[in-house]
Amino acid sequence: MTRVSTQMALLFGCSGITACIETPLPLDHNLDVVSVHPPTGSAAVPIDVVPRIMFNKELPEQVEYEVTLNQGRHVTLLDCLLVDDRVVLECSLPEELKTDAWYRIDVDIAIDGEIDARSSWTTGNPEGLAYDVGPDMYVEQLGGNDSAVTLLEELLLDGEDHLVLVMDHFSPGADPLPWDGNWLLGNARVRENLRTNEFEAVIDEGEGLTISTRGTLEPDGGFTSQADYASLPVSLDGERLQLLLEDVVLGGHIPLGEYDYERVQNVQLTAAVTEQALQNLADAVPDWARLIAELTGLIDMDVDLDGDGIDDAATLQLNSSGERISLAE
Repeated sequence: MTRVSTQMALLFGCSGITACIETPLPLDHNLDVVSVHPPTGSAAVPIDVVPRIMFNKELPEQVEYEVTLNQGRHVTLLDCLLVDDRVVLECSLPEELKTDAWYRIDVDIAIDGEIDARSSWTTGNPEGLAYDVGPDMYVEQLGGNDSAVTLLEELLLDGEDHLVLVMDHFSPGADPLPWDGNWLLGNARVRENLRTNEFEAVIDEGEGLTISTRGTLEPDGGFTSQADYASLPVSLDGERLQLLLEDVVLGGHIPLGEYDYERVQNVQLTAAVTEQALQNLADAVPDWARLIAELTGLIDMDVDLDGDGIDDAATLQLNSSGERISLAE
């Protein structure tokens, strides 16, 4: 009987004359990670990047969390701070990252050993074909009406930076079609190489290529790629910001027979932008708060992201075409 009692005591957390204490159940936090910045597949990520984790709702004080940065076998526990009404974690790096290195961020809510979100990306520049799609890009749609399209164009497309589209690690002639791979989009400075007289893209050192989608190039030159979320680079009065996009679809067509990969046509980026994402944009740049408040007031929200029957986001569609350029070495 003594042996049985001892076993039962150990099972229920009792020892000797100590009162039995029921082992607490895992905390039901009911939290989801909406996005991790940098997103999975991003390239040319700055070595001083500030990782950000966004949750679907406020993180309660009693819920602990753990964010780790992994590089090879080296694991670093990041020091993070809750911002934006306890919905976003901003994490600081103990030191600058290595160049040309792959990293992974793991997020563990409630520190139960279960990874709730993961993002893998590199500080290195991508390889493959690149297209300058900045000059011809325009906003086709924002929400269910067109009242704010022109205003958003001025916010997103103003400045000297060009958006470049990169087929990461694709080599014409070496990679057969259909080809499955990463399609990267982000800011770059386009310049003429005085030695070769060709135009080349110098990827933005402050942001890198922050939109990464996974998709397929078909034998007829058409491509479609998707991502759950991405970060669209925005520059307002010199402030570098990121506009969170959700349910991202990137597509287009490369006329293979006529141009031999020299041009990309009918590029279309479609995503959902929440009211909260636009509000965060306003909060980050107070001088623009009034303007963006007007912007959100003009937009007819037409997407129900959380499925509660209320439209809480606006469809964003960008269209463009572009010429092939080189990536600067």
